[in-house]
Amino acid sequence: AYCVEFEKALKAQNKNIYLACLHPGIIASDFSRYYPKFIQNLSDFILKSSKSGAKTQIYLSFAPLEKIKGQFFSDCAPVPQP
Repeated sequence: AYCVEFEKALKAQNKNIYLACLHPGIIASDFSRYYPKFIQNLSDFILKSSKSGAKTQIYLSFAPLEKIKGQFFSDCAPVPQP
């Protein structure tokens, strides 16, 4: 909702700036090395790799502006806003 409202505020000020927000997901990192082994094993099934987490950023970098402006994205898809 923040992205949508902020873009509306910019448009009201006649600013030619467009926004798209995203959540990359929960990314596996070296931080998990401090967790107990059984949690580390579970995290392999739950957490995304850094490569997988970067897909949405890359998608938004190359997507046509008309398809992404004022929206929130997760897993390369817009998330419906309430």
